[in-house]
Amino acid sequence: MIQCIFNNVKNSLKILNNMKIFYLLLTVIIVTLSSCAPTRIVKPLKKGEKTASFHFGGPIIRYSNFNIPVPFTSLTYAYGFTNELTLFNSLHTTTLLYKTVHTEFGTLINIYDPKCYGYRPWITISHVANILFDTRKYNVKYWPQLDINAYWHYKQKDNYFYLGLSNWFEFASHKAHEERQTDHYFLSPYAGHTFSGKKMEYTLEFKYLTPYISNQLSVVEKNSFGKKGVNGIYINITRKF
Repeated sequence: MIQCIFNNVKNSLKILNNMKIFYLLLTVIIVTLSSCAPTRIVKPLKKGEKTASFHFGGPIIRYSNFNIPVPFTSLTYAYGFTNELTLFNSLHTTTLLYKTVHTEFGTLINIYDPKCYGYRPWITISHVANILFDTRKYNVKYWPQLDINAYWHYKQKDNYFYLGLSNWFEFASHKAHEERQTDHYFLSPYAGHTFSGKKMEYTLEFKYLTPYISNQLSVVEKNSFGKKGVNGIYINITRKF
């Protein structure tokens, strides 16, 4: 799936000579690379706590001799159902510009609490139901996702850094144009840091998308890890309530 998308994008870039075509290209990337979102929630909220977040960023691509992240944007609302369980919902605002609704419904569960600061991490698992609805052709697509997170506080502050692994599943038997779907599992490791204040949080995340798929025939910028995978950079701003 990913390789086919990259090949199509590469061909499109050959005729990329104005902003109108650039926006058309973004439509293709947005609809087909919807697994490129950042991690939504890593640390559970306290019971009754609410947050609203805005994210910006995506995979790094080559455009007009510059390396830039695809300007995906999204909004996320989260609610602490208990101290151990957080519910959240995200809406991809960029896709709305192209008459496509992409939303995520997810849960985050705390499965290990070390009870103290130190080398042992807090561990959480989140399940996400990714739903995409094309309002032009009334097509609906669903992808399940399972993320595993480990995060560490340091210096007894609320700031924390984290590592994780995103697992994305494709159940469809065919790709676009009735091609046979050969890949049904997509893995992406990531790392990030959150600066946490009393009312605001700021997160910077790096994601290594599909590290086992070749990037040599794609428009993505070749990464420092070699000939496979895609680099992604994301910024997340969160308001606590």
